[in-house]
Amino acid sequence: MEVIGVVAASVDILGRSLVVLERARTARIRQKNGLAHLQGVTDDIEATVALLRLIAAEETLHQEHVHQAATHVKQRANNLYNLIYDLDEKSQLGGGFSRFVDHFIDGQGEQQRLEAMRKDLNDAKTTMIIALQMAQVGLVKSMPAGDVIVNIEVVQQVNERVQHCPGLEQGLRLIQLLSQRAWKDPKTDKWHLTDQDLAELAKPPPYAYKPAPLGPGQTRGVVQDNVVEGATFIGMGIGKDGGDHNSVYHPTELIVSSNRATGGALFLGGGISAANMVYLSREMSGFHIPTATAQNGAPQSGSPHGNTPYRSAAQTDASRGGATQNGVSQNGAPRNGVTQWGSR
Repeated sequence: MEVIGVVAASVDILGRSLVVLERARTARIRQKNGLAHLQGVTDDIEATVALLRLIAAEETLHQEHVHQAATHVKQRANNLYNLIYDLDEKSQLGGGFSRFVDHFIDGQGEQQRLEAMRKDLNDAKTTMIIALQMAQVGLVKSMPAGDVIVNIEVVQQVNERVQHCPGLEQGLRLIQLLSQRAWKDPKTDKWHLTDQDLAELAKPPPYAYKPAPLGPGQTRGVVQDNVVEGATFIGMGIGKDGGDHNSVYHPTELIVSSNRATGGALFLGGGISAANMVYLSREMSGFHIPTATAQNGAPQSGSPHGNTPYRSAAQTDASRGGATQNGVSQNGAPRNGVTQWGSR
């Protein structure tokens, strides 16, 4: 592939730069022991070469955006080598490597040129690191459109090799995306993502959790990011449509996360039957059966601290009416909690 040619050329040109720098570094040791500057340039070049060799060795990383990043590295490598080669030629005409090194160590203008080229190379290297972190490996497009099957073993194997390369210790972003988005089809035992999920690799983690798609007849309740103060919160509501006083709605999956109850609030992430609601009113001191409802029908009781009237906000999903009772924050402002229902 074209990326191999770019990588090979970059490794070659940077390798030649290292040869010249090593000769200069050795000369400097014999004279003034002034190594820090040249050693820093050498270290940066070697780190860049390590990344390029990883790309050359790992075929799954031969992707268009990686090729573009490697091309930028090649351009910066050429510029750096041209500067080093030019000074090498000058040193051959008078003074040998002591003169060559003095250009870098004592010559302010030459040192500034070297630092500028070094910075350009490091900037291109950083871009290449990000491109490698964004790499999509072990993926197969599937049906319906937008569905992607993930070969977990391939992703893990490539990620392990990537993490051994300096600068890539964090590994592939895909690994972190899988932990938050991938879902397993019980019929095929295959893991899936969507094209929309993969688009998020363009930005760094963390990635927001997204539940797996619902199967036929399945339902899901999501109760998250609610702050309740001095009130009663019931995430899935009281009773069940068409049921008796003992009925409770139970979704196939209930997700309750990132909620907070303060000021003596009672927080129930799931639902409750009318019978149990009456029981709580008898047995729990200070508890009152709700006499008012939030805008979306979520039951509430008690009152928030302060004089600010109670307000609520909600987001619903799919066919079943969902509700959230958010309570009130300490300053009286409602928080943006979310309670979602989904069904298929």
